[in-house]
Amino acid sequence: MTTMASSTASPTVVIVSGSNVLTWECLKRDAQAQSLHPHGETPIADATWNHNGHAVSTDVEVHNNVILTAAESGTRLDSLQHNQNWTRKAGVGTSVAFGGNSRYLTVGDESGAVCMWDLKKRTRVRQFFHDGYASRQVSVDPSDTFVLSLSHAFLSVYNLREGNLSTTLDPPDRHMSFTRFHTSPLEPEKTAIGTRDGSVLVYDIHQGGRNAPLLTLDRRQSDAISGVSFSAVNSKLLASSSIDGTLQFFDMRSGQTIQQLASLSAPITSLSMHPGGINCAVGTHAGEVLVYDLRQSSPISSMITKGRVTSLQFAPIPKPRKEKKTAASSSASKSKPFMNSARIDDDEPMRRPNAEDSALQPMNASRTLSNSSGPSTNYFEPESAVPKSYYGPPESKPSATANSPSWTSGKENQSSSNTKSATKEDKPDIRESRLSSSMESKYSLSKSNEEKKAPEPRIKMDEVRDIVKDEVENLRDDIEEAIRNLHMDMISQFHQQSQELNTVLTAQNATIDRLTDENRRLQEENAKLREERSSSLDGSDHEFLFS
Repeated sequence: MTTMASSTASPTVVIVSGSNVLTWECLKRDAQAQSLHPHGETPIADATWNHNGHAVSTDVEVHNNVILTAAESGTRLDSLQHNQNWTRKAGVGTSVAFGGNSRYLTVGDESGAVCMWDLKKRTRVRQFFHDGYASRQVSVDPSDTFVLSLSHAFLSVYNLREGNLSTTLDPPDRHMSFTRFHTSPLEPEKTAIGTRDGSVLVYDIHQGGRNAPLLTLDRRQSDAISGVSFSAVNSKLLASSSIDGTLQFFDMRSGQTIQQLASLSAPITSLSMHPGGINCAVGTHAGEVLVYDLRQSSPISSMITKGRVTSLQFAPIPKPRKEKKTAASSSASKSKPFMNSARIDDDEPMRRPNAEDSALQPMNASRTLSNSSGPSTNYFEPESAVPKSYYGPPESKPSATANSPSWTSGKENQSSSNTKSATKEDKPDIRESRLSSSMESKYSLSKSNEEKKAPEPRIKMDEVRDIVKDEVENLRDDIEEAIRNLHMDMISQFHQQSQELNTVLTAQNATIDRLTDENRRLQEENAKLREERSSSLDGSDHEFLFS
């Protein structure tokens, strides 16, 4: 596993190709991919990012098969062998995934083992097995409740807290073979699974495998599914890529195909959607990486690797730094929501009225997801909150003048008009009028700053919540470790007492054996004495008779 730290704001993709791991800022002009060889010349199976911009890779060897490497410097931070101290047959690593806060790392291998490591304590805290079926892909759901492991025959869902198998998702047809899966970041109970015949099945993992899929996209693509991905900002958008070279998008409500962005000559081997909801990237068997803007029909960026792209994944969006905002930036941020293709009501900023109820018409190959001629769903906008700009600052309106500040509310405008009427009647000095305007602007600015500072307690509460969650997890781990130590102490004491008891019993058995032998000898001597006495008595009687 190799961890790479990334501090840039441009979207970054980690790409696995042969024995090479590449990090590429795909939207930066003339950006060169950084090449790393964390495992030497050994082919790498998978790579992933942790929550703060690190990449993790796993190779196909048994020893030190997981390496953490710093992204910017390429320095090896740590390494581990996921199946160390096993008595069972070891398997080679196939997939790796982080939990929500990146403390726990899950590794799957070809033997069907799924191991979860606590990187803070460097111990294996969970291990699950589905023997006879290789683990093709592992992940931890966004709520850190379940560990999922995919084989060709089923998807196993393990409960992380209880440490047991929660449910198994089976294909509706026993001839189906699973290939890839993805869990929705907005609705963690929903999981999409691709199959070898080009179908996509959406399950509710809380209902279990005996229930029918929530949605079946039957053979929408002509070959095996190589990647599935939910949108991170809109729960209705689902993407899938296939070995047939196509990249398609579906509406989760109606099951209709919305758009087909790619129809490549080379098979698509991997797919990743950016957390911002605008971009997606695909890798091909020919070594090409293509980045798409979902609002356009052709790729906006591309690069060529030296070999087949095994996997790729976008880095998570870095958390924005806290900065003091000026009045201009406040008015600009309020002027127009990011990624909005049409005017939106202020009362419902991220959704057009009746967007949920509007019918969605299938699009042809010439249309993009954002191109619509009538009421339709905007698939790039979050469903509940306005996202912060990740690709650049939002558009700003012309700067406001002193007489009509754009950041003032309705009441302030009314008071401003009253001030103007009073100014006409009383005819004060011009300097006084300018002073009044400047004071009004200053008051409006301070009020705007207060409005901007309002969400800060929420941010602090989120930080407190994260701290409490970490402390609770640490406490739980400490309690589990204490219980394990208590069990080990009890077993050790029982073993020691059994050894002492065994020693005492052995001594007693030896004593009993010695006494038994002594008793046997005494019985033999007593029998001999009786024989001698009886023979002597017979001799004396014979002499008495003949005398």
